[in-house]
Amino acid sequence: MKKYEIEISSDHEDGKNFVDWLTDQGHNAEIGNTTGNFIDGVWTNTDEKANQILNQLWKEYCYS
Repeated sequence: MKKYEIEISSDHEDGKNFVDWLTDQGHNAEIGNTTGNFIDGVWTNTDEKANQILNQLWKEYCYS
């Protein structure tokens, strides 16, 4: 699986645990300073591919 640079929004309800899980999976993840989520610097609200990647990672996290 490709590894991503991921920034999770500062107001994400489970952000810290999600970031910890992402890091354990080999991604470079952190809580950001904004309310946006980013994959490799691309805002998930405006990019369908970035949004799909984040949704897939979230699903994997929820089922782990």
